[in-house]
Amino acid sequence: MPDNIEALRAESRRISSVAADLSEDRFAILTRLPPWTIKDLLAHLYVVMDEVNTGLAGFPPAVVDGDSVSYWRSYDPAEDAPQTAARATELAATYATGAELAAAWEALRARTIAAVTPKDGTRPIATGGPVLTLDEFLKTRVLEVTVHGLDLAAALGQPAWATAPALAITREILVGLLGIRPPADLEWDTVTFLEAGAGRRSLTSRERSLLGEVSTRFPLLT
Repeated sequence: MPDNIEALRAESRRISSVAADLSEDRFAILTRLPPWTIKDLLAHLYVVMDEVNTGLAGFPPAVVDGDSVSYWRSYDPAEDAPQTAARATELAATYATGAELAAAWEALRARTIAAVTPKDGTRPIATGGPVLTLDEFLKTRVLEVTVHGLDLAAALGQPAWATAPALAITREILVGLLGIRPPADLEWDTVTFLEAGAGRRSLTSRERSLLGEVSTRFPLLT
């Protein structure tokens, strides 16, 4: 678990650093997840991070029946995406300014990470889908913050800033969802794989040919 919490710490801290420097008009920039603005995206990250606290506050389930891969397989875009989008926009609207939301996000981020201790790693966490250990649930949070960090960077016209540990954790989950490691002939770096896996870029005809039948699994996250 130390690697997972440290990756989450680093990625979430970068989000805080970027958000703290934004002028108010930049919070209104539309992201590549329309109709979300940067403010909406930050609100979604707030919800994502706070789910760690919700999980720790709940009564531990008796049986662990999933991991960070099956967690994403249980996600139903048709049913779950509208609710996810609504929660973010509703939360964003409760803050008069992006700066206020950014301050609240930073306070929550710091408080959440401080609340996790190494002894909690095997604690079962109810997620609304499969029951995960906290260690596995933290991996899902790393993926969220890493992928949405790419979204934030793209919206601001900045280079991707994801750290190697966070990219490695996210890649591990995407490989699990794909079922194979991407063929070497694709010559994908990890960011390219993440962008394709998360549906931020479409596969080319050559990429589909090299992937074969597993190409139909893209996007791996929706």
